[in-house]
Amino acid sequence: MTRQKIHKLVLHPQDENFALPSWDGLIARLREVAFLGDQIGESLGERLGNPLEIEQPNRFLVGERFLQYITFMGCSPAVESTPPTDGSLDYCHIHFSKIYPEVRFRSASQNVFARCPQCRKSIGNWAQAVSLWSKDASAVNFNCDKCAEPVSLTQLGWRHTAGFARLFIDVNSIYPQEAIPTDPFLSLLETQTGTQWDYFFTDQ
Repeated sequence: MTRQKIHKLVLHPQDENFALPSWDGLIARLREVAFLGDQIGESLGERLGNPLEIEQPNRFLVGERFLQYITFMGCSPAVESTPPTDGSLDYCHIHFSKIYPEVRFRSASQNVFARCPQCRKSIGNWAQAVSLWSKDASAVNFNCDKCAEPVSLTQLGWRHTAGFARLFIDVNSIYPQEAIPTDPFLSLLETQTGTQWDYFFTDQ
């Protein structure tokens, strides 16, 4: 069975090694400011007629002020935020990832752009470098195929098509460039966690 592709806006700390001890404090703050709504689980599923069998950890409906923190590019965005009755996850809601013990790389399935910080050109051998790094985390540095200068995977200019982190916040059912986080929202995340945040788009 082919896995359904769901487009997402993904928020993550700029410092790829940063990790929270748990999501609890940040989730509580995001619920307080109404970015998050109800946690998705059995009671909600019953109210909506959605046959969810178990609580879905760290998944939340969007809150009442969601559109004040995420800016949609269209003049009249249609945000589908009601869970489908077939159990699909392809609707606008927020998912907090596991907090991983090691850095993870995530990207779009295609049209990934990586720019060399030295020569400013598009790097063609980034995927090979990521593959080597995934087998050996110390192999984060490699040579740009355009200028041959040594560069770090985590310092490439990804143009919001990829990111490295130990934790991620996924906003589901957001297409590339359809919506972006506002500066006040990124500042809120920074204030709450003590580190700056960035974002990218993916369908994985």
